[in-house]
Amino acid sequence: FWFPDQTICSLTFCRQLASKLAEEGVEFIHGEEVTSTFASGSNPRAAVLQMASGKKVEAEAIVLAAGVGTGRLLSKLSPTGAPPVPLYGMRGHSCTVDVTHMVQQQQQQQQRQ
Repeated sequence: FWFPDQTICSLTFCRQLASKLAEEGVEFIHGEEVTSTFASGSNPRAAVLQMASGKKVEAEAIVLAAGVGTGRLLSKLSPTGAPPVPLYGMRGHSCTVDVTHMVQQQQQQQQRQ
């Protein structure tokens, strides 16, 4: 145990993160299968995702969260042949986030009280 470490509920963290990202304009697309990707003709920084439903989505950034299948899926969808993603299966989950700025803020607040 290290004093600044704290345990959080990963479900609560993910819900709050998704809420904050949505406030910032991020669009989440659930229940859709991406069948292909191609370069956008109107935006050189964007890609277009072709969905199985026929819907096309243009995006400058894409988060592919398919667990250990991410590398296989990325190499299938990438128009240029993406490098391998070094993910492997294991039991449990972990996320490391640098929160030193939060600890410093908390200490400053405590000093003021």
